[in-house]
Amino acid sequence: GIDYNLFNYRLSGKADYYVRKSADLLGDYEINPTLGFTSAQVNTASMTNRGWEFQLTSKNIVNRNFEWNTTVSYALNRNKITKVAISSDYSTPLRLASGSPYIVGQPYGGMYSFRFGGLSHDDGQIQLLDASGKIVEDNYYYDMDMVYFTGNTRPVTTAAISNSFLYKGFDLSFMFVYYGGHYQRQSMPRALSGVSAFDNRLKDAWKKPGDEQFTHIPNVLLNSNNSYYATIYYGPYLDVNVF
Repeated sequence: GIDYNLFNYRLSGKADYYVRKSADLLGDYEINPTLGFTSAQVNTASMTNRGWEFQLTSKNIVNRNFEWNTTVSYALNRNKITKVAISSDYSTPLRLASGSPYIVGQPYGGMYSFRFGGLSHDDGQIQLLDASGKIVEDNYYYDMDMVYFTGNTRPVTTAAISNSFLYKGFDLSFMFVYYGGHYQRQSMPRALSGVSAFDNRLKDAWKKPGDEQFTHIPNVLLNSNNSYYATIYYGPYLDVNVF
């Protein structure tokens, strides 16, 4: 790292690059099933973090009665799981997409998603795409290639800017903070029975053929085999928001 001061300490700051290798982290470990469980959380996992951190402080105004200081900071962090005793048990793509898997070579907090193929013309149900971009039947229960690594659910970059003012013994400060580079999944409007269980977004749901051109909210099918469609949907631009 580097620390610096310029112009008689009117500007100061630091820059750091780091590589942190962490071992003996909690991870799944296979144990004797006669103990009542097939796995347990023990200190067997490892992870590597790499990143940059920058900070710059400026003394904008300094006199006898008044002082104004500004500090800008920025950090970038990328992590990767390097060891787990046993990979997370996600035997179907649906379980992988709805879980928080620990997979060697991927970041901690990784998210996996189905590819959204729009709504069907006949009944307004969600269609899924395979890896080649073709609409497929519901074989997503078995084909792990139906899901893809979307990104990290944890912020990759953080930044902040703060200002402080000092006037005759009175101090005022405020800060703006930014988080970026991460992904979040948008929840699907829930369609459940009960007076308080209906989501206002369902007014925009598919109702007749042709509506699929104007909405991405599927037709409501209560008590059907497709009921999971009414609770969450997956896709690279409908389900994931970048902040």
